[in-house]
Amino acid sequence: MANAEEEFEGEEDEDEDEEDEDEEELPSPTKSRGKRTPRKKRRSPSPVNYLVTSSSDAYFLAHSSKHAPKPAPAAQKSFSSLPQLSAHQTQELLTKPHVAGKHAPQVERLREIHKKRFARWAFELGQGFNLLWYGYGSKRELLDSFAREVCAKHGHVALLHGYLPSISHTSVMASLLSLPFVPTEPAPPPPSSPAALEVLYHALSMSKRPLYLLVHSMDTTGFLTTPMRALLSLLALHPKCHLVATVDKINAPLLFTQRDLFTRKHEPLDYSSRMDDEAELPPIPPHRGFGFTWQEVTTFEHYTAELAPRASALSGGAAGTGGPNGAHLDLTATIHILNSVPDKSKTLFTLLGKMQLESLSSPPGDEGAGLPPGAPKHAAALSHLLTQAREAFIATNEVQFRAQLAEFRDHGLVGGAGSGAQEVLWVNVNKSVLQNVLRVLEEDG
Repeated sequence: MANAEEEFEGEEDEDEDEEDEDEEELPSPTKSRGKRTPRKKRRSPSPVNYLVTSSSDAYFLAHSSKHAPKPAPAAQKSFSSLPQLSAHQTQELLTKPHVAGKHAPQVERLREIHKKRFARWAFELGQGFNLLWYGYGSKRELLDSFAREVCAKHGHVALLHGYLPSISHTSVMASLLSLPFVPTEPAPPPPSSPAALEVLYHALSMSKRPLYLLVHSMDTTGFLTTPMRALLSLLALHPKCHLVATVDKINAPLLFTQRDLFTRKHEPLDYSSRMDDEAELPPIPPHRGFGFTWQEVTTFEHYTAELAPRASALSGGAAGTGGPNGAHLDLTATIHILNSVPDKSKTLFTLLGKMQLESLSSPPGDEGAGLPPGAPKHAAALSHLLTQAREAFIATNEVQFRAQLAEFRDHGLVGGAGSGAQEVLWVNVNKSVLQNVLRVLEEDG
C-alpha cells in the first residue's frame, strides 16, 4: 500500500511538472507595435468623503466669501456729508410741477369729474357706508374740497393727517374730545384713558349733528397701531359717524380683513330709559369694523404735503415743523390749515396771533429776557394764553386747550419751547402774513 501511494504521488508530481513545462513553452501573445498611449497618473487615494460635492454646491462654493472677489471700496462721501438743502430749495423742489404742461388740462378735467361724484358719495354715506378712496396721485386737495363743500354743511368735521410723523392715538383722541358736541362739564377724562373712548361714543350718540371723520393716508404707520385701529374701527360703525379715508400704497388692501370691510353700522343706542344724567349709560356694541366701499379716485396730483415731512431730512428740518429758524408758512397754507379746524380752535389761534402782533409792534426792550432756548422774542407764555382762553370760554381746562393746539403744532403753524411755567408758544408765520390771516378770519367770522 505504501509503495502504491508513493508511486501515485510520484506520478502526480510528474504530471504537474509536465504541465508547467507546457505552459512555459507556449509563446505569449504580442500586440502590433504602434504609438503607445501614455499611462494616466493615478491620484493618491484621498480620505473617504461622505459628502459628495454637486454642481450646485460647487457654484455656491466658488461664489462664497472666501473665493469671491473683494468688493469695491465704499465711497468716501455719505448722505450726512452732503450739503443740506435750504428751506427755499426744498419747497421749490416739492412744488415743482411733475406733470407736463400738455397734460395739465386732462388732470384738471379729471379733478372736475371727481367733484361731480360728491353728491353720490354723500348719498352712500347717508346709507350707512364708509368710503375708501384709492388710486394714484394725492387726494388731499379733493378730500379737503369734499369736507368744505359737502361735509361742513351737514355736520361736524374732523380731519386727520396720517402722513404727519407726530400723529398718535393720544393726539387724535384729544382733537376729537375738543369737538363741540363733547360736553365740557364734567371735564372729559384724559385722552389716553379707556374711558375717553366711551365718553366720545356716547357724546356723539346724543349729538344732533353727525360727525364726518376724514382721514388722509390711512395706510401709514401712525394708523397701524392697535389703539388707533380700535378707535377708528369703533367710530366707523357709529350710526352718526361717516368715515372717508384715503390710501396711497399698493398693499393697502392687505390691511383689512373681510370682516372689517363688510361689517355694518351699529344700531342707535336707546337713552330714553335714563331718568337723569347719573343713570347708567347703555353698553356700547362689541363688534368693530369699517364697512368700506372702494372708490377709485385717481388724480395724478403730486404728493407735496405727504412728502413734506420726509423732505425735512434733506433740509435739516426746515420743511418740517418749523420754528424761529425754520421755514415760515405762507398765507395759502395757513388759511388751508385754519379751514380744517373747529371754530374754537380758530378763536384760540386768533388770540395767540393778536398777542404776537402786539409783541412785534412793541418797542424793542427786554421782552426776550427769561425765554427758553430756541424761542423767539415775540413768543407768548402758555399760561397767559390759557388764562385768556378760559375767560373767553374757548377751553375750560388744559386738556382741551392742548387738544385745540395739537392740530396747529402738527402742521408747524404754531411752535413751542420750554416746559412747565417756562413753556411759550408762537405763530410760525411772518408779520405781514399773520396780519392778513387775522383779517381773513375777522371777515369770515
